[in-house]
Amino acid sequence: MTVNDDQTTSDRHSDQGVFDGLQVLPVDGSELTYQVAGNGPPVLLIHGALGVLEVWGDVQDALATTHQVISYDRRGHGRSPNGTSDMRAHARDAAGLIEHIAGEPAIVVGWSAGAAVAMELIRTHPEQVSAAVLIEPAFHLPRHQPFRSLRLLLDFKRDSRRGRDRAAAKTMALFAFARRSGGNGWDELDDHQREWFIGDAEGLRTEFKVLERFNTSVDHISTKEVSGWSVPMTFLLGEDSAPWVHVVHSVLTKAAPQISTVRLAGACHLMPLQQPEAVVDAVRSAVPV
Repeated sequence: MTVNDDQTTSDRHSDQGVFDGLQVLPVDGSELTYQVAGNGPPVLLIHGALGVLEVWGDVQDALATTHQVISYDRRGHGRSPNGTSDMRAHARDAAGLIEHIAGEPAIVVGWSAGAAVAMELIRTHPEQVSAAVLIEPAFHLPRHQPFRSLRLLLDFKRDSRRGRDRAAAKTMALFAFARRSGGNGWDELDDHQREWFIGDAEGLRTEFKVLERFNTSVDHISTKEVSGWSVPMTFLLGEDSAPWVHVVHSVLTKAAPQISTVRLAGACHLMPLQQPEAVVDAVRSAVPV
């Protein structure tokens, strides 16, 4: 793992009006834009295949009263260049941030594809993870729902080939944010929040490659392997999340019963935005006393 001295974002983005407090950590193959808030035990927040570090705003603000909170744009997303679908590279990035900023193991919170990064981080760098909060990973999703996954892939590729990256991103968002009871969490977001997702369409296009081995569904990690992990893990489950989430949860927790579950009534896949206090509570109780 290679990391170099920090740069301020003003060195690279002086004409883009980035927020105060953002810094850049050069790593192998990219430059990760990140933000640190608060003091205390470290927490690393990892966004999904859609999104940028701003999606963690309310979660970060609340956690920063008791923790050192690190949020960042994953490579290929937001302000961090050179995207990849390889979760191993994303896990190395996460390990580099923890090592460089915290200097001790962190509670790792991964949302959706960010939870895939967290799982790969546990697999390859368990010494860097004191506990993990997995917010609805798409663990082995193509295996559990092959026809739905194929349809999603075809729709996504169709829009991408036509240069309609934002439409492709919205297709993915509608899939991810669907409610089991009907309706869609996408319709509950304001325009600013929606832009955090569809404005990151290029990052999604780079990352969403379900047929590659080390992708966001982490098909290379077996349930048997997860069952042997000793890092404390919590699965944060929205009770009104789409059916695919509940399938993944059932498979993963059956294979690895040491994973604890926190169920959020009325929540869908958007819980870090819609129920940030529940995410904060899960983090604060993630490390056994």
